[in-house]
Amino acid sequence: MKKNSKNIYKEIEDFFLEEPDAEGKAWDMIHDFYHLVLTEMEKKGIRQVDLAKKLNISPAAVSKLLNKTPNISLRKMVELADSVGLDLVITPVRKDMYKTKPKSMMVAEDKAKYGKE
Repeated sequence: MKKNSKNIYKEIEDFFLEEPDAEGKAWDMIHDFYHLVLTEMEKKGIRQVDLAKKLNISPAAVSKLLNKTPNISLRKMVELADSVGLDLVITPVRKDMYKTKPKSMMVAEDKAKYGKE
């Protein structure tokens, strides 16, 4: 049975309006963090091999860290941020004070050059 496009649109809209669970929130924060790090690397011309030297790990470990590590530790996040000249700040807020709008992240990702080469 073919679904009505209005119903599909409503399902998608409802999905994005749902409050994410703890895992979803963590993934969003990690995704935002990686986006900032990769953008800063691009701006400053920092290559993965340069990052490996700063972090005292292999280039392969940097590649894995940036591409395949969704469950990064807070300590590793601080080290990674420091290595590209960023400070990591975590600020808890009341749930009713701040809502992330998915569309704003999509626009930011579209403008980024990394990952498109």
